Amino acid sequence: MNFWICNASIFKYIETYFATFLEHPENLEKSEIYLPFVTQEMMENGHITVEVIDAQSTWFGVTYYDDKKEAVSTLADLTKNGAYPTPLWR
Repeated sequence: MNFWICNASIFKYIETYFATFLEHPENLEKSEIYLPFVTQEMMENGHITVEVIDAQSTWFGVTYYDDKKEAVSTLADLTKNGAYPTPLWR
């Protein structure tokens, strides 16, 4: 799973992308601004550096509606096996 931690300065840079995105109504339902593409451009222009930290856990996520069932099951198994406390918050 990707987990991004960004300095607040990234938002000023992304603001340009967002303004352009909003200028095209056809984008609003199905399009998105891809953080990896913005990040790549910022790296190429010397604005940021990126550190990748490998995790030892198995990836799973919810990108599409059909992914929900597997994610719920995986989280239940992780909780049952003690990877997460239950309840998660008190």
